[in-house]
Amino acid sequence: MKKILFVLALLVGSFAIQAQDFKKIKLADLDKIVQPQGDKIYVVNFWATWCRPCIKELPYFERLQKKYADKNVKVILLAVEDAEQKVKIFIKKKKIQSQVYLLTDAKADQWVPKVDKDWDGAIPVTLFINGKTKKREFHMGDMTEAELNKKVESIVKQTK
Repeated sequence: MKKILFVLALLVGSFAIQAQDFKKIKLADLDKIVQPQGDKIYVVNFWATWCRPCIKELPYFERLQKKYADKNVKVILLAVEDAEQKVKIFIKKKKIQSQVYLLTDAKADQWVPKVDKDWDGAIPVTLFINGKTKKREFHMGDMTEAELNKKVESIVKQTK
């Protein structure tokens, strides 16, 4: 019986370690987090647990983070919903390793135009920030994995 409890404790502990936790932030906090610095490239994906295209894309961002980890690329997954517990359960279940933030600014009509003046608030969207050139590029809609990799590769080349 003690062996079974020990194994169960190990399994529960390893499950908790496998998934990244998330932090709650406001839009002003995001500005500080993605402040262009050095050659760092930020890939910020706005998503929600109820958005099917968002969910389809998440594995692409996870693989992107691993693929470009040595090239100073930082993936940030920014959940834009008010269901904190759903996000927590989702990232644990999917074993998300990229940095996850939960945007707590409730009034989307106020923060959406600050992200991009042409954005209507629909998700998924991805913001690319080149730390070296300070250039920001905004992609509305979902992306294929090939499109995402091509975009990041072109930004990586700009930083050389």
